[in-house]
Amino acid sequence: MAIIKPSKKFAGSEMSSGDGGKYIRSDVRQVLFNKNNNKDGTYLYFLPAYKLDNTGTDGVWFKVINVRDNFGDKFKDKYVVLDPNDPVAHFERNFKLHYPEEALVTEEVNDKTGRTQKKYPTYGRVTKRVIFNVAYSQELEKGCHVLDLPAYNGANILTKWLEGKDNRGRERPMINDPERCIPVFVKLNDGGGAPWEITPDPTDPAALPDELADADHIYNLDDIFIKRTNIELIAKLKEWYTPDVVEECMAGYEGFGGAGGVLAKNSANPITPKEAAPAAAPVKRTPALKSPIPKVSTKKAETAVVSDEDDDLDMSPSTVETNPMAGISEEEVKAFLKQ
Repeated sequence: MAIIKPSKKFAGSEMSSGDGGKYIRSDVRQVLFNKNNNKDGTYLYFLPAYKLDNTGTDGVWFKVINVRDNFGDKFKDKYVVLDPNDPVAHFERNFKLHYPEEALVTEEVNDKTGRTQKKYPTYGRVTKRVIFNVAYSQELEKGCHVLDLPAYNGANILTKWLEGKDNRGRERPMINDPERCIPVFVKLNDGGGAPWEITPDPTDPAALPDELADADHIYNLDDIFIKRTNIELIAKLKEWYTPDVVEECMAGYEGFGGAGGVLAKNSANPITPKEAAPAAAPVKRTPALKSPIPKVSTKKAETAVVSDEDDDLDMSPSTVETNPMAGISEEEVKAFLKQ
């Protein structure tokens, strides 16, 4: 047998903790802004449309998505909300009804930064993000990447610039005209307030190569996301909350509970909510979270606090929670969900 020299990296050598905290597929190239990437900012070309809209005439060049973030206790996860009536949304509505005090968003001071930060319930909150196709203006050979910005104090800076007029009162040009593409300086500043700096430079337009202008060669922004199943999401809730709280807050969600739980005979069919019966008046109670997770709004030192901007300050988290369903057979999943 031949002697094969070892390599530092090879197919299957990746030992990261999975996709926790990420919602864009790992095979999609991203422009990141953190202590290791583009710390001083960079110039980007925003690329042309990747498809036509439902009118068949207007080009779609960015994707607005809903993301549930701050999802978890010590480890904050995120996922793209593909179904606005997913099981976590159903749980959240009932949790706010039955446990109004525990559902409040509170504020705490971060001991490290001294900044006041919002602390969300374990099920997190939903926020809007905007995804763009971009390329490094001085390194076109790196190809198409995607840029993920918050909708507020991020992507809207760009749209406001486009909607404005220049000093002569003229309409501003599209920043991503393939024949006169305008470079845009993008930087993420550390600190609160409005951390994103986004500045178009209309004095230096350039023509894009076909590889970055043709819709066939850039990312289809409708199909770049990691998809979480209802089984995974309900398993998370079962992991954090005691059975009585889960049963109470998932009441009325079709497919939950009973024989097989959320694993219906045909698991390919999506689980959809149905109208729940009118609930009783709210009762002030403290729901018990599963050990070793502390009860809601207790043990401050053990509870992670994440601000509205924290997901922008480091978009490649080093501490993430692994998928609890990984490597588990369907029979074991069924047994787990019946607990």
